Order: sequence, then structure tokens, then C-alpha cells
Amino acid sequence: MSKELKPRIESKKISIVVQGNLRGSNSIKRCLTSLRRFLPDAELIVATWLNEDLKILENFRIDHLIINEAPSQISNDRFGDLITSKQEPRHKMDNTNRQIFGVQEGLKKASREYCIKFRTDSELLGLNFLDYFSLELNRDPEFIVYKERIVTGNAISPLRAFPFAVSDHFMFGLTEDIKKMWDISFFPKELILEKLPLDILHNLFVPAEAFITRQALSKHLPFIPLDKPLNKNTMRDPARINK
Repeated sequence: MSKELKPRIESKKISIVVQGNLRGSNSIKRCLTSLRRFLPDAELIVATWLNEDLKILENFRIDHLIINEAPSQISNDRFGDLITSKQEPRHKMDNTNRQIFGVQEGLKKASREYCIKFRTDSELLGLNFLDYFSLELNRDPEFIVYKERIVTGNAISPLRAFPFAVSDHFMFGLTEDIKKMWDISFFPKELILEKLPLDILHNLFVPAEAFITRQALSKHLPFIPLDKPLNKNTMRDPARINK
């Protein structure tokens, strides 16, 4: 990989899709303030839900505000992010389908050449991702899926280190590549998880970070497993983290 940098992409060439609930005034204010600070001329798209407090957004220059009716959540009583040591869901409800739907609706308004996918509970701290994106990329033609690289963050817990896991807090790339990445289906009820006994499910899960990535890649790379859950025994044991 060459270390020679191309000129930084101007913010006027970037669309930003901010997706999620508004999570209280402090969080969303930090989010939007940081985006406007570093990318003042970007197209700013906020995709959120009915019954959110929209007054929080009044002092921000938002190009497109999308208010969606939220899809149903998935109960983690049957599957999802289970903590093995406690044998209970880490989160009672799973929002994977909500994230997929919100991002897809936001991307419909993205009109610039480049695009950032951003969560409402995140804050932009700098523009180094633009420099990384501009580096030349050595690629194996057999495994090319996207026209250019997609840059993502490393905001992922040590407890969630598993195959195909990509942070869902931040993604940047060509708009056509980001749209291709998120051209996926909801978490389907007919997955193998629905057919497994509950005692087995306690040690298996398909988290959003892996489900989204596996769906996107499996459409183009046939060896990517789509409907097989992950085994918690292959991950770090939460009880051993502090030892």
C-alpha cells in the first residue's frame, strides 16, 4: 500500500446519514455539532422515528429530516446478544432491523459522491478517515465487492470479537458502495435460530455487526455464511476479562 496521500475530499462532496433515536439532547447535540464542525458543507440527513423530541434539532442546519415509523424490535428472549455467563439477554430487545431500515431510508436522500453512515450516539473527532480512504489499495480481483474501500471505525467491545464483525457506528465510502453495502434484508424469522431449542440458543447468537456484514458480502461472495449463528464459546469469556 502506497503512503502517498491524495488531496482530501471536500465536505461539499459528502452526504452524511445520521440514523437512530435522538437519545436525549446531550448525545444528539454532540453528534451533530461534531459533524458540522469538521464537515461544514456536507449534506446532512437525519433519519429518526415518530414520537422523538424534534425540538432538539431546531438549532442545526439539517438538509433532510426523515421521520419513519419504526419496525418492530426482535425479542432477545429467543435469540440475539446473549451473555453466556448469565444465560440472559444483554439487551432485552434487538434493534438490527430498525438500523437497517433507518439507514436505507436515509440513503435515499444521499446525493453527493461520498457518504458517511453515522449513528446518533456517536461523535466525530477528526478527519483522518479521509486520508486513509485516499491511500492506494492493493486488491485481490477474486474478492472485490465494492468499487472502493469502505472505511469503518473500531468501536466494538472486546466481548464482541467474532468473524465478519464490522462496527456499525461509522462507515465512509463512495455513496454507491455504501448503498450497495446496506442493500440487505431484515433479520428474517425463518433463520435457523428460530428452530433451535432455547438451551442451545443460550450459547449462540447473530449480532448486528456480523449480520449486516454477512448479508452484504454473501450476495457477492458465496463462501460467506449467512444463516449460521456464532458460538459464544469462540469468544472471550466475560468472567475472565478482569483476570
